[in-house]
Amino acid sequence: MSAPDSAGKPRWRPGTHQIHKLFASTLVQVSTYQGIASTAHVSQELGDGVPSLTFIRRGTHLHHAHRRAAVIEPGSSVLYRGDQPFRLSHPFITEHPDESLFLEFGKDLLGEVFGDRSNGRELGLLVPQPVLLETALMRSSMAARALDPMEGEERALYLLAAQAGTLAHAPPGLPKLTARAWQAVSRIRELVSTESAFRHSLPALALHAQCTPFHLTRLFRQATGMTITRYRLHVRLARVLDALEGGESDLTRLAADVGFSDHAHLTHSVRQAFGAPPSALRSALTRAAASQLRNSIQATRKPRG
Repeated sequence: MSAPDSAGKPRWRPGTHQIHKLFASTLVQVSTYQGIASTAHVSQELGDGVPSLTFIRRGTHLHHAHRRAAVIEPGSSVLYRGDQPFRLSHPFITEHPDESLFLEFGKDLLGEVFGDRSNGRELGLLVPQPVLLETALMRSSMAARALDPMEGEERALYLLAAQAGTLAHAPPGLPKLTARAWQAVSRIRELVSTESAFRHSLPALALHAQCTPFHLTRLFRQATGMTITRYRLHVRLARVLDALEGGESDLTRLAADVGFSDHAHLTHSVRQAFGAPPSALRSALTRAAASQLRNSIQATRKPRG
């Protein structure tokens, strides 16, 4: 696999940022990105030629390519084929750094898993909830160095294959939307994904999107495969998973932060989506990190005597 930093173009993450490599082999490299860039300024042309699949953990930004700006939000992914330059902008004010997990791989693997041609649905593709959970579990395990090389490769390849399946069954309407329809859907994705506790009526959303409520609901489902209500839940669950991975234990506060009506509503929604209550997910996502810390303490403790 080509070295990600070897190309002439800048790394495709602009602004003040940190990139941490979690795992690397001849098949795939897995890294996390953290950055702060709240500006409507569109970046210079980016792209280093290395194919990658990025899973967004936190933060919303715009990805400018193919003469359109795609909304990229928590719970979505971006497939970069390595042959198309693009630009980014971050016009949304945020209290926390953007964060994502990205997998880089060779062009042979790109063709084998995703095919040789783009279907126009690769920007901002929403990630199914089981894949969202597996992404968080893999990130936590790799950060704790809890996976051997073969297991790391297999789990990374599973994520590539899973999202390739999602892409193959993505709604066909997105590439066919007119510029005006694309803008209407994008406005709603921006609004829902950037308001911490989103609460708006359908008529208010339609006014924001500059179309009728009936037309908006048709367009949104055509573009995303989801109702607006389902999309709102998807974004909330992505935020909950992020918070649990960070060790959040105050579920009442978390419910209020992300827009659930109360602790019980959050717990029910999480259990339905991921098959386990928040406490079990938090334990699974933080156990590897705790194990790493314990081993580190034991290794550095001096023997008595």
